[in-house]
Amino acid sequence: MRPVDQSTILHPRPRTYPQVFHRMLTEYPHRKNNFTTFTKNTCKIPPYHINSPSALHTHHNPPQTLKKIEAIIKPFRLDEVRSALEEINGIGGMTVTEIRGFGRQKGKDTSYTMPSSAVIDFVSKVKVELVVRDELVAKVVECIAGTARSGRVGDGKIFVLPVDDAVRIRTGESGADAI
Repeated sequence: MRPVDQSTILHPRPRTYPQVFHRMLTEYPHRKNNFTTFTKNTCKIPPYHINSPSALHTHHNPPQTLKKIEAIIKPFRLDEVRSALEEINGIGGMTVTEIRGFGRQKGKDTSYTMPSSAVIDFVSKVKVELVVRDELVAKVVECIAGTARSGRVGDGKIFVLPVDDAVRIRTGESGADAI
């Protein structure tokens, strides 16, 4: 009886694709150390790259750049912003978080007149987070800004951040395919 190879247990479906390994190195040279050992004619690819369409293609597809958009808006504008974003093709989902904070308004609620002795430390806001392809960033930012704008103090902020990579846990897809 043959002894059990421990690498088979850790990686349920090890692949031996020297060509795939070479392609992965050319597509992702900055991630060279992430790929496991490459021995004589065998390479073992981490499990999250096994089902990746970009790893199995025979032609070179440059990776698409992704951006994370964080919008901090007034809570009562959330439904309008969500409805407007659902009309844009290419948005797979969003994360919404109830937050508290202050900016230029220094924690004062300007929606009604307060006695001068009343102090509010933080104002309730909603943070909407989306990860989109680079070509959709301007459209999404314009949509959020136009929908959330009331012209009054405290309308919020929009931040655009780079995303190095995204991985869908269930399927192992990465990059733009994961969103």
